[in-house]
Amino acid sequence: VKEGFVVGEEGLVLHTADGGLTWERQTSCSPWDITGVVMMEPRVGYTVGKRGYLCYTVTGGSVWTRISVFTTNDLHGMSM
Repeated sequence: VKEGFVVGEEGLVLHTADGGLTWERQTSCSPWDITGVVMMEPRVGYTVGKRGYLCYTVTGGSVWTRISVFTTNDLHGMSM
């Protein structure tokens, strides 16, 4: 597997398709820190973060969309 994602402060989402040799910044749906990312399939994944931000992609990370979860608590991880 050569694809991967890294998330971090202020909505940071980075994607690699070459095992980490190069990284491309993705447009995030959150202005706050992102604390977790999980990809279910090559194009489908989720991020969680501060202030209740839960986002998903069906485009392999090129577009992230927010899901309303009715909380402003920080989210730190997820289990699928």
